[in-house]
Amino acid sequence: MGTMSVSQPVSSRRQFLTRSATAAAAFGFPAIVSSRSPNAKLNLVFIGVGGRATGNIKELTGVTLYNPKTAAKKDPKKAGEAVPPPPPIEARENVVALCDVNGENLDRAAEAFKGAKKFRDFRQLYDSMSASEIDAVIVSTTEHTQEARLL
Repeated sequence: MGTMSVSQPVSSRRQFLTRSATAAAAFGFPAIVSSRSPNAKLNLVFIGVGGRATGNIKELTGVTLYNPKTAAKKDPKKAGEAVPPPPPIEARENVVALCDVNGENLDRAAEAFKGAKKFRDFRQLYDSMSASEIDAVIVSTTEHTQEARLL
């Protein structure tokens, strides 16, 4: 019996790599062109800005929210005195919106982030802002209320 030969296309590794690199560049180019700089600041939204959220805000932006009640407790010698807020600092990230049902917390956070939009209802926040304006949403509310805000 004789041997059967099957003709196979001849392709070198060099040709394969060249074709693969060309295809990857063609498909990846639009994403590269439309992407933001890795050094650009993120556009953050905070839902819930009191209590535990103050720690989340500090960790993500570097800004400590001023609370006159807790500021007075830290220095017992100044109890009853008006404690001035710390000097403003520039946030590491852009805070584009703040949302809280408690108006006092919302106003205090808005003082630290002057350009941020304020909302009392997270549904209005999602309705009025486009997805291209938001890079991340940080939800710092009680556990039983987080589910609806994430949808």
